[in-house]
Amino acid sequence: MAVSTVTTPSVVNDKIWNNPSYRETFFQVFILSLVIYYHKAKNKQGETGVQPLIFLVSLGLLFSIPALALILTGTPISFDFPEAEPI
Repeated sequence: MAVSTVTTPSVVNDKIWNNPSYRETFFQVFILSLVIYYHKAKNKQGETGVQPLIFLVSLGLLFSIPALALILTGTPISFDFPEAEPI
């Protein structure tokens, strides 16, 4: 099997993902958005009595914010599939 590589167009500078300060910024955006949603969900539960889906939204944020960061920075995504060698 061949190695398939998916490359995305670079919207931002290619060196942005290698800079640790930008990775920390994306992580901070994730934590901040999670805290904001948690507080809004608790306020909604207090007003209406309906429990919003906090766990599913946090999972969505956990995967969508890093994926968005990878797409915006143009980081190449590759998948390697191991091959069994004949004996």
